[in-house]
Amino acid sequence: MAHIINLVAENDKPFFLAALIAKQKRRDSFMSNRLSGKIAIVTGAGSGIGEATVRAFAAQGAKVIATDINGDAVAALAAELGDAVHAMAHDSANEAQWQAVIAEAVSRFGGLHILVNNAGIGHGSRLTETSLDEWRGVMAVNLDGVFLGTKHAIPEMVKSGNGSIINISSVDSKMGAPLRVPYCASKGGVESFTKAAAMECCEFGEPVRVNSVHPGPVATNIFATALPKVDPAMVALLGGGEGLAAYYLRNTPQTRFALPSEIAHSIVYLASDESAFVTGTSIVIDGGFSAGKLMNQRMPEGM
Repeated sequence: MAHIINLVAENDKPFFLAALIAKQKRRDSFMSNRLSGKIAIVTGAGSGIGEATVRAFAAQGAKVIATDINGDAVAALAAELGDAVHAMAHDSANEAQWQAVIAEAVSRFGGLHILVNNAGIGHGSRLTETSLDEWRGVMAVNLDGVFLGTKHAIPEMVKSGNGSIINISSVDSKMGAPLRVPYCASKGGVESFTKAAAMECCEFGEPVRVNSVHPGPVATNIFATALPKVDPAMVALLGGGEGLAAYYLRNTPQTRFALPSEIAHSIVYLASDESAFVTGTSIVIDGGFSAGKLMNQRMPEGM
């Protein structure tokens, strides 16, 4: 937790994690039951944005199937949150497992209204040194998983009367990054897929909205643990996990990382009836990271 606090606050304009969390809780107290009566599936729910989304959905009255490749992590989350959340171990690149997850949502809770395709992985290496298997591994989780979930969710959402699919992409879908070609390509694919799927649902009169969310730097344990394992080339290039965190802080105009709950609030909006006229849209949540460059953060000292 101390490491995450540093990610949020370690700069010359401190933002205190406790104050941000308190603000989020106050906001939650004013707006409740926005998802009452809705049934959702959230993938990659064992940590980070996925976990925060499950918590937010449950707080807003939804029933949730929380899935993750790490079955123990989602089982612990479900045990904490109670009967509103059911956990399933789930490889999002596996079509048969997708069918089982959706069938469970229907049999356990009675239908399906919301799908959050959040599961994803990273990979770091030179393009010229990336193997075809490595490329396909990233695409399988980040893009195939989105396709499979959307493909099998739409028919059940139509039966339920309406649906909202939220695909978690990244600011990397909108800007290039060295050593991250497979990841950037997969997230760009998610954005294009989202727009095409949204238009297809409209064309065929299916009451299903499809949108994407594009987070920038988020204060999760990825910089402390996961990233050095899955993206070693990027970590090495920028001087280790702390160096990578400093790089993102330096290039984020709001000079802090997002909280997972801040991303989850936008996902709640897209899942709710408040966004009934929103489809095919990309929502960027990055503290200005992709908007441009700040001169005073990038110029050498003395210039």
